[in-house]
Amino acid sequence: MKGLIIKDLIALKSILKTIIIVVVLFTFIGITSGNTFLVTYAAVYAAIMPLNLMAYDESCRFNRFAQILPVTNTQLVLARYAAGFVICLSAALVSVAGMLISDMGGMEGALTSLVVPLLYQTFTIPVMYKWGVEKSRYITMAAFLIPFAVIMFMDSNGTLTNAIAALENTQPAPFIAAIAVVMIVMYIGSIFLSVKIVKNKEW
Repeated sequence: MKGLIIKDLIALKSILKTIIIVVVLFTFIGITSGNTFLVTYAAVYAAIMPLNLMAYDESCRFNRFAQILPVTNTQLVLARYAAGFVICLSAALVSVAGMLISDMGGMEGALTSLVVPLLYQTFTIPVMYKWGVEKSRYITMAAFLIPFAVIMFMDSNGTLTNAIAALENTQPAPFIAAIAVVMIVMYIGSIFLSVKIVKNKEW
């Protein structure tokens, strides 16, 4: 499985320079302008990386080739999720570092940097395994755009500001623990669903 994770990370090497330039540019603009969203853009960008990895696999028919390798379908799926988690964690660290430098964001910014990309992957990876990257592109786009539109609407009428203020008044430890438990359960559930889909899929 280690080799599968390395394979995914090497696949991103071809666009690594673009990723670095985009992340550094948005982080710099966010820090200088005081825009929290731009500072956390690295995490948002990381959320879509599994789509690129699955597109690479489809283009070279890797999943069909993997059926003759000494790896199980479970290992194949676990490697994809592990690579996605590593990418999200790395991007979250970049976002948190940007927020620390600019003295913005606080707890909600740090949580957003990791929770939102992982939540997006939890939903979209099984969808892409089921229907493929091309057929599921509208679903994955909707999964990204709808929450973004909701957040923008909440921000425009002050609901988001009130919600953040309420969160800042709560005890952080129980809140973070609750989010961690929910995310772990959802992530494990997503993995089991993806494994079931892959086992029943004809490549």
